[in-house]
Amino acid sequence: MPALKTWLTICFVHRVPHRTWPLEEVAKDIAKLRQKMAEGSGQKADLEELEALQDFEQDLKDFREELLRVAQLPYKPNLNDGVLITASPLNKLFRLPKWRKDLEECWKKLSNSDYEWAHLAYSIWPDRVKEVCKRDRSIAIAHGLEHLCEVAAPKAKSKKKKKSPAVTEEMFEEQ
Repeated sequence: MPALKTWLTICFVHRVPHRTWPLEEVAKDIAKLRQKMAEGSGQKADLEELEALQDFEQDLKDFREELLRVAQLPYKPNLNDGVLITASPLNKLFRLPKWRKDLEECWKKLSNSDYEWAHLAYSIWPDRVKEVCKRDRSIAIAHGLEHLCEVAAPKAKSKKKKKSPAVTEEMFEEQ
């Protein structure tokens, strides 16, 4: 996917908007400029605007495809996972190199079962996480799946009463 260079959007990572982007309007503007160029009345500025609009249209299409890919995971962000894990499926949409690199790395780890405790891992790969819950009590607890865990719960330690020091006459003797 080419880097989105012609525009920028900011999304609150916990609420990806479900509205349509103005692809139809951009397509209409492109059609008008193509018509103008075909009639021979277009100028150099019109050609430059046409090229810019075509780049913008491609960016919008790529953006839409990437959001649809993430939505099909299914993408269910959870505040308790933190920003990196929550935004990691969207890594291809980030332009800042440092963020993109960190998010790609996080997404690889999430995909490779390194973060099975994350709620996002359970929403995307529930069967895989349930298998891990059978062997790992802490992950089962994190997902509320203790009933799947085959590892016995540790026995509660009995609290030992502290012995109070013996009261002796020596303690009350005046010096």
